[in-house]
This record gives sequence, structure tokens and C-alpha cells, in this order.
Amino acid sequence: MSSSAHECPPEPIEVFRDGLTLFRRAGLFFTHAYSPALDAALLVAPNERERDEWLEAIQSTRTAWMRAYERRDTGVKLHA
Repeated sequence: MSSSAHECPPEPIEVFRDGLTLFRRAGLFFTHAYSPALDAALLVAPNERERDEWLEAIQSTRTAWMRAYERRDTGVKLHA
């Protein structure tokens, strides 16, 4: 039995984040990377309801994703 038989499928947010990471490394601007990364993320959502929820969640945080992609301050303060 292979180890992949026990692996969970990736979460949409992981696919989105990883896609943005790859596109940034390839030198794409955020405006060109966002849609394909989002499309890939939505493909791994297990059903339509979750796709809709992920779509809303990612779209509602688009500005923060863009700022992080461009390595600018996201405006989010983390407290230890």
C-alpha cells in the first residue's frame, strides 16, 4: 500500500497559496496569477457549496493576498 493512499486531498486555500507562490517565482504579476490560482483552488473543493464558500472567502481577501504577493504590508497585525 502506498503512502499516498492515506493522504488527504489538499484544501482549496493550500492550492491557491501554492499557485500564487509558483506564479510569483515565475515572475508573473498578481493580476495574471490570481485567476488561474483561484480556478485551481476551486477545482479541489469537494462540492458546489464549498466552492461557493471558498470563492467568497478568497475574493473577500483579495487585497490582502495581493499585498502579500507583492510583499507589501497586508495591514493584518499578528499578536503573540
